[in-house]
Amino acid sequence: MRSLIPRLLISTACLALSSISNAFDIDIEKVTINRSKKPPTEKDLPLEVTFEDKLDGEICAQLESEHKCEDMKDFMYEYCRRTCYDLHMSKAYYTRIEFDDDLSDEFFALTAKNWTGTDLRFQDFDGYITVVMNIGITCDPGEDVVMGQKLTEFRKLMPYTLNLLVFPHIKKHKWFDTEDWKNNCTTFDELIKTKRETLHIMDLARVNRLVEDRHAMRLDVEEEEAKVHPVWKFLKKQVGKDFIDHDKSTFFFVNPVATSMDVLVGAPLPYLKKHIDEVLMGWENEL
Repeated sequence: MRSLIPRLLISTACLALSSISNAFDIDIEKVTINRSKKPPTEKDLPLEVTFEDKLDGEICAQLESEHKCEDMKDFMYEYCRRTCYDLHMSKAYYTRIEFDDDLSDEFFALTAKNWTGTDLRFQDFDGYITVVMNIGITCDPGEDVVMGQKLTEFRKLMPYTLNLLVFPHIKKHKWFDTEDWKNNCTTFDELIKTKRETLHIMDLARVNRLVEDRHAMRLDVEEEEAKVHPVWKFLKKQVGKDFIDHDKSTFFFVNPVATSMDVLVGAPLPYLKKHIDEVLMGWENEL
């Protein structure tokens, strides 16, 4: 059965190309797939692209529009690698939301407690680029080292005039008192000791309301919605979502005067760096 898979894949590729072969004059007989190359994972995507499509750009564009980057990964990685690369990078959901004066005022009126219980006023971020992000934690041993490295690396990408607000949420289901659980959590102890003025570790915050499942069969929707943190209520309202994906970090980049917000979901580090270099650095230069 396994030996049939490569043949079926090549046949599928040839059938897909045959529908447009006359228009673009492709010699189907010469189409082969180099199986020594494997489609890249997210970690393999380079920041500087040095490769191009082997086939004509119009052909790759048409195949991409027919979802062949997903349906025929081996073939497309061999012949339309650049097209699929650009598609993959763009899938790190990005959108820009413009704020009117009322929304700007509403954003700067927000407050939130940090990990040590101190109130942070968003109005103090007026004139700075503000980034709000969610990050899942388990408080397992060793997580403090990994979390410190990740946030330090991410912060190095940022412009100087930026405040990073990290809102942790619990990855594991914890059906007991959150405060007791937090008191035994050492994930952010070292980061907080450094007292970095522009890196703010926020208090545990409810990002989404709970939904009914086998653990909680009856829930009052309005009561659960009331438990969602006001910052996340505001952000979700702007993007038109009831829920933020817990499996991916969502980045909300707000410009210094809160007139626009860029939202990136599940973006790999190279894409984040590219966005920071091309957009956020422009915001900083405008100050």
